[in-house]
Amino acid sequence: MTRSLLEGVAREAQRKREQLSPREVSTLCWAFGRLRLPAPDLLDTLCARALPRLCQFTPQGLANTAWGLARAAHAAPEAFDAIAEEVRHSSSSYPYP
Repeated sequence: MTRSLLEGVAREAQRKREQLSPREVSTLCWAFGRLRLPAPDLLDTLCARALPRLCQFTPQGLANTAWGLARAAHAAPEAFDAIAEEVRHSSSSYPYP
């Protein structure tokens, strides 16, 4: 039952990919990574949605996206490089001591 539910979530996310917010993208990456579900098509779609909008992600969103992709063992070197670059670029503006 859980697998069919998550397949439905993946299909719906694919269908609404252009409407997904940065938070939704990072949450989906995190969730599929957490469950270690193979969903290469969905994760490719999420990466494509995220990359041009990484500047809109919160630090937590960037971390969740990278962690989810890594945990899912998703081959996305461009996404990891872009996330790392965004962290380097924006880390001085993060409100941390």
